[in-house]
Amino acid sequence: MVDLANPIILYDGVCALCNRAVRFVLKHDYHDRFRFAALQTLLAVYSVPIVSIFI
Repeated sequence: MVDLANPIILYDGVCALCNRAVRFVLKHDYHDRFRFAALQTLLAVYSVPIVSIFI
């Protein structure tokens, strides 16, 4: 079930720029709308489709 009222933003948990962006959004998310999950978590692993590229 997709919760459109509270979308989950996936981000790279080891990227300093990504962490700063998450902190920026959290600071300005006055309505507590967004949820976050690092790409290294199980939630993200099972949410992102696996894409294989064969060259």
